[in-house]
Amino acid sequence: EACRQLKAWQGEGLPPLVIAVNLSGRDFQSTSLAAKISGLVREAGIDPRCLEIEITESVAMHDFQKTLHILQGLRDEGIRVAIDDFGTGYSSLAYLKRFPIQTLKIDRAFIKDMMDNTQDRAIVNAIIGMAHAMDMEVLAEGVERPDQLQYLLDKGCDRAQGYHFGKPVPAGEFQAQLIRQMAS
Repeated sequence: EACRQLKAWQGEGLPPLVIAVNLSGRDFQSTSLAAKISGLVREAGIDPRCLEIEITESVAMHDFQKTLHILQGLRDEGIRVAIDDFGTGYSSLAYLKRFPIQTLKIDRAFIKDMMDNTQDRAIVNAIIGMAHAMDMEVLAEGVERPDQLQYLLDKGCDRAQGYHFGKPVPAGEFQAQLIRQMAS
């Protein structure tokens, strides 16, 4: 559905977008996952770089060899991969450096109180620094206030999401909002 929606938006003349899709641990059990997703991308006729697959770090760490195989297959097809909820699971940095991922998503638990909690700020700063040193982008989840966004921008965070930007909306409403923004 995400691939079809992206193709429809492209057909409407909207600017290039990257759409992220969360995969569950159950979804990630299939060794043919990369081929299935690649087939859906081709069937929809979209650029594979416009699709980002998100998996939690706990799913990524469940079976390292299988995860590595699937992630390499996705990368070979040009599909982006993000580790979601980073910092809340049991990541092994030795494994993380071997995964072909483009984005680390800082879990909202660290963003929520970072303006009042020096430990949360230290974790956020460390994740941003580590990810950039490993040529990964960083996305902060759960950004709700302008001061949080400004802090993240000042620290070099690449992207952010959260209620500061808007609440989740159906695809049609998102499209209408984007068209209004483009017109202004």
